[in-house]
Amino acid sequence: MEEQFYLLWPLTLFALTSRTRQFRRLVLIVVLVVAAVSLVASVWLT
Repeated sequence: MEEQFYLLWPLTLFALTSRTRQFRRLVLIVVLVVAAVSLVASVWLT
């Protein structure tokens, strides 16, 4: 499962960011929010 994640995640991001500039900004914001939530959750749980 983990290997599939590392294979599909970059391809998905590339496909999403090849759209318009406004959509690219939205994808960047969503990725940053998900990363921040993940960081906070990992700090809180450890």
